[in-house]
Amino acid sequence: TSLLDSGVLIRRFQNEYPAQAQAVGLDDALLTRIDESRATQLLETSRWYMDRGDPVSARVMLRRLLRNHPQTASAARAYEMLKKRGWLEEEAPEEAAGDKAPAEPSDAARAGGTAPAGTEVSK
Repeated sequence: TSLLDSGVLIRRFQNEYPAQAQAVGLDDALLTRIDESRATQLLETSRWYMDRGDPVSARVMLRRLLRNHPQTASAARAYEMLKKRGWLEEEAPEEAAGDKAPAEPSDAARAGGTAPAGTEVSK
C-alpha cells in the first residue's frame, strides 16, 4: 500500500541522508503517524467485515493489527474488541499457519498514546 511504501522510503531516506531528513521533517514522529494510519486502516477494515457478518475476517484483521502495530492507539481498541468478543483465547487462521499470537498492547497504546516501541509515555 502507499502507506507502507511511504514508511519504507522515509526510513531509507533517513538512513542515507539523516541531516536532510531532519531538516524537511521526515522524522520518527512522521513514521509514528504513518504507523497509526496503517493501524487505523486495519481497524476500519475489521469493522467493515463485522458490519457484513464476517467475524472470522474481522478477527484476522484485529490480530494482524496487534501483531504489526502494537504501540498504536488502534491496537488498544483492537485488543478491547478481541477481549469483548472472547477472541483472545481462540486460535486464528494466521496462528494456525505458524504466526505468533498477538501480544497485549503496551500501556502507552492502552492510554491512547502512539509512542514508538521502546519509549515510555508519561501522563
